[in-house]
Amino acid sequence: MSNQNRRNPPAKWVIPDVINPPEHLCFQISVPNNKYHIAALRGALYNLTSARFWGDDIAHSAIQVASVWEKLFDAAKFTDCDGTIVTVPSIEEWESDMDICEALRWHNGRLQGFCCGEWSDIGSDDGSAPNGGAGQPSGGAPQPPSNGGCQQYTGDFAANSQWLLPYYVSAGDALTNNGASGAGQGSTDISWYCVDGKAFALGACVASTYTNAGNPLPSALQGKLIANVGGTWYPFAPGDVITVAGGISHQPVYIQANFPLSGASGSYHIDVTACNNAVGVFSHQFDFVTGDGGWFPDTALCGGLCATYTPGVGWQSVIPGSGSPGSCLVDKFLVVAVAMPATTITSVRVVYNLSTTSPTSGAQLDYPSNLYGTLSAALGAHDQTITNTVAGMTYLRLAISTNSGSGDWTCSKIIISGLGVDPF
Repeated sequence: MSNQNRRNPPAKWVIPDVINPPEHLCFQISVPNNKYHIAALRGALYNLTSARFWGDDIAHSAIQVASVWEKLFDAAKFTDCDGTIVTVPSIEEWESDMDICEALRWHNGRLQGFCCGEWSDIGSDDGSAPNGGAGQPSGGAPQPPSNGGCQQYTGDFAANSQWLLPYYVSAGDALTNNGASGAGQGSTDISWYCVDGKAFALGACVASTYTNAGNPLPSALQGKLIANVGGTWYPFAPGDVITVAGGISHQPVYIQANFPLSGASGSYHIDVTACNNAVGVFSHQFDFVTGDGGWFPDTALCGGLCATYTPGVGWQSVIPGSGSPGSCLVDKFLVVAVAMPATTITSVRVVYNLSTTSPTSGAQLDYPSNLYGTLSAALGAHDQTITNTVAGMTYLRLAISTNSGSGDWTCSKIIISGLGVDPF
C-alpha cells in the first residue's frame, strides 16, 4: 500500500461553519449490486466519521464533525431503486469468501475492524483488548532468578504508548518475543500495520516493504514492534530474540510500535520471556553446633579416624583410631572434608579453637593436591576468612594436626562463598 501521503499529505475537508445543522437532506445514489462495490462505498463513507480526515482548528472541531457523521453512518439503510429496504449479506457470509476490513479503530476499550460494512471486535472472544487485558505490570512483578532463570510477562498497551518490561536487564540477559497480536496506525498513515510490520489489509497481514527514516528504528518495517535496550532500538516482532550487549547493567526495556507515538491508533498484546543470565553468588553456612553439615572425616591423610563429631560442640580433633579426644603423646588430627559438584569458590570462613598449647604441624584448607589457604595455629579462638577464587572445585578439606596428643581442636562453623548456584 502506498504511503505517498507522507510526502504529499492529502487535503482535508473544511470544518463546517455549523457543526450539526438542524435540517438534513437525503442523498440517493445507485450502487452496483456487488458485495465488493458495496464494501468499497461504505468504506469510503466511513472516512467521514474519522476526525483525521477533517481540517484542524484550535477547538478540535474535527472530533465533533466526525461524531455527527458517525450517527448518520450508523443509521444508513440499503434499499433497492424503488425504495424497498433490502437485507445486506451478513459479515459472516461476506467474510466466508472475502476477508476484507477497510479500517480499524480503538473503541470503548476494544480493537475493532470495519469489515464488509460493519464494525466487529478483533482480539479475544469477549472483544476485550487482544488476548486479554494484563496491562502494564508494576511493582512486585516476579523476577527471573540468576544463573539462567527465566520469567514470562504478558501485557497490553496502546499504539500511542510504550510497554515497560517489569525487569531491568544486564549484559548477557536474553529477551524473547513469544507472541504478539494487534495492529496500529501512525497519525499520518493511511495503512494499519501488524506486529511484524506487514500491512493490515483485506482482513490479514500482507507483505509490506515500507520503512521511514523518521521512525525510531529506520531500518525496520513501519509499525513493527521494536524494543529499546540501553538506548539502542532492536526489532522485536514475534520470534525475535535480543541478547543484551556487554556494558549494559540494570537498564529498562521499552517496547512500542515502529512509528512516532503521538496521535497513533490501535493496541497490542505481547508475551515476553526474560532470562537472567547473570552469574549469581552464594554463601552457605555450616553450623556444626547443630549438625555435622554433611562433612566427614578424611581418613586418607591420617590413616585412621581423623575427627569426631560432638553434637552441640562441633568437629573435634582425635588421635587416629581412638574415636575420641585422647591424651597419648601421639599426633592428634582434625581432618574433615565436604564434596560438591564443580563450583567456583571465592572465600571460606572458619570459626575454630585451640584449647591447649601444643606444637602444631599444620593448619590449612586444601583441595586435592592444592593448598587453598593457611590457617592460624595460635592458642585460643579464631574466626578467619581466606579469600581465594578457585574454579572447578569438587572437594574442600580442613586439615589440622598437632605433634602431641595434648592439643585439642574444635571447629564450630565454616561458611563457603562462591559463584553460581549454591552447590550444597
